[in-house]
Amino acid sequence: YIQMLPNYYYNLKKFFLPNTKKDFFVMTDQLDFPLLKNEDIFPIFQEHDKIVMLRAYEHLLKAEDKLSEYSHIIWVDADMFLEQELLEKEFFCHDKPLFAVRQPNFLLIEGSFEKNPESLAYVAPGEDKSTYIQACFWGGRSKEALELVRELDSRIKKDIHNESIAKLEDEAHLNKYRIEIPDSFYIYPHSYGYPIARAIPAPFKKKIIHGKDETMKVPR
Repeated sequence: YIQMLPNYYYNLKKFFLPNTKKDFFVMTDQLDFPLLKNEDIFPIFQEHDKIVMLRAYEHLLKAEDKLSEYSHIIWVDADMFLEQELLEKEFFCHDKPLFAVRQPNFLLIEGSFEKNPESLAYVAPGEDKSTYIQACFWGGRSKEALELVRELDSRIKKDIHNESIAKLEDEAHLNKYRIEIPDSFYIYPHSYGYPIARAIPAPFKKKIIHGKDETMKVPR
């Protein structure tokens, strides 16, 4: 994934909230990568292991003090990019403290919520399953985003200890958290995290594209 960093970095700087100063916190085990020396990039060492995504919240907490200085914290997967500007007036169109994006595979059918009652991500019968969100794009105001990170890190560690890991790992816990506090989340439509290889139905347009694009070259 570190090889995606140059295109990812320059793409988000150019097109995502172009009038907003942004810093990048990059989780990687390749700390000698040249771009990581940029003054607006803060590397977070992340060991390469079999449960790398389950430990994402844990690694974010390594930078908790620094992250708390920002107005907002936004998680964007390394294989996401934009083809045109997403302006501040469009993105900050709500007053919710947290946000996420709908998973396009589950717009008309029920999402893959965790079914194992031994996991803390378990969604019981009768709970709201009307919206299933992706783990590739989420965030919000720094206070509430860090509360989310701390809580899900704690739950995941308990799941690991109890050998009850959720099938879809961090995404399962994120969905459970949204179900518990639905009024705190603004849900962007699926166009904010749409697969690169799939045509999006009209009248939607892809805002943020999910998937590696080898042909993308962003002006430096």
